[in-house]
Amino acid sequence: MDTINIFKEQQLISNEIHNRYQYLLKLKEYESRRILNKDTAFYRQMELEVCDKYIHYPSYREFLDYYLWFFNQHIPTIRKSQGGSKDWRRTFDELSPKPFQQKSKHLLLERCIKEIGENFSAQDVNNYLGKYIHITQDTVLFNKIIDKYNLSADTNQLLLKDVSGKPTNLKLLLEKNKGKVIYMDFWASWCVPCREEMIPSTKLRELYKEKDVVFVYMALNDQESSWKKAIEQEGLSEVPNNFLIINSKNSKILEKLKLESIPRYIIFDKKGNIVEVNAPRPSDEQVTTTIDKYLK
Repeated sequence: MDTINIFKEQQLISNEIHNRYQYLLKLKEYESRRILNKDTAFYRQMELEVCDKYIHYPSYREFLDYYLWFFNQHIPTIRKSQGGSKDWRRTFDELSPKPFQQKSKHLLLERCIKEIGENFSAQDVNNYLGKYIHITQDTVLFNKIIDKYNLSADTNQLLLKDVSGKPTNLKLLLEKNKGKVIYMDFWASWCVPCREEMIPSTKLRELYKEKDVVFVYMALNDQESSWKKAIEQEGLSEVPNNFLIINSKNSKILEKLKLESIPRYIIFDKKGNIVEVNAPRPSDEQVTTTIDKYLK
């Protein structure tokens, strides 16, 4: 700070450059505080600098991220010291009445909406989108979230797309494979236990290569680019039944299956009925016994 003040005095840098450096140095201070000190009242000091005049600074979003970190620490249900996890719904509700300037408030609430979209149900997402648009009148983010999670889609169906982008659904998939046992693998590129099962899964596919068994891979809550990359890495690119679930937020089928964690394996019999809602994993010794039971 002393150095940039000297530069300013000697007119080696403009006021604008001085202000930007000063701002960046403050960010370093906030980062230090974040690492070393869980002061639950510090967010109040930062609120004085939540201001639209900084909106053109590339580092302003980083400042808002620090502010949100400190802000979340003061919420008892969120504080890590009490074993809580981040409930961005509560963050949104507490931020909403804050008298921030419009653009800064939009950025803060937008971050909350994105986190709610990633971590909560379709009902919660719709509820908070309604609150968001009432406060901000921002239809752009509203439409992006609706499209991203297919919230306007048929809730009675499980919508899918394959690696080429061709859309389909679970009903069509079951009809296409009627007369065969379906072993369905719910996984994601970010799920380590899911990825660990891929080698045993390859061996299982090889074992049933000439039999009436179809292996289907369903990516849940995944990014399309990460999903495609993982398919290549795990040797699934030659497996025809690879799908990305595109309405995981509001599908009543997933709700009925209580698909709250992955990996998860489900078996359909030759008539397309679910017969094993929590089937053995590919690495489980019982998996072949279970599949064989429905082949007979």
